Amino acid sequence: MPANIEQTSDNGFILCGTTSLYNAPHTDPFIMKLNTCGGIEWCKVLIYDTAGDGAIRVKQTLDGGYILSAILYGDYDGKKYCSLV
Repeated sequence: MPANIEQTSDNGFILCGTTSLYNAPHTDPFIMKLNTCGGIEWCKVLIYDTAGDGAIRVKQTLDGGYILSAILYGDYDGKKYCSLV
């Protein structure tokens, strides 16, 4: 499910969101670049073995790259955490 979509400098679109397509029942963040016609140029799913992960927002940087905000949940050494990356 898309959470955010922005127009890019080449008049395409960059979007991010959450999917369980590749890691059900867990959810994972994804980032996808679309061309001006809405066709997929590339797509990246960040697969983690924790439940509830997802992307919140994506922005194009001044150098043409992209920055992604995502929430990742985990359980390491018996400690629960939630991080915004």
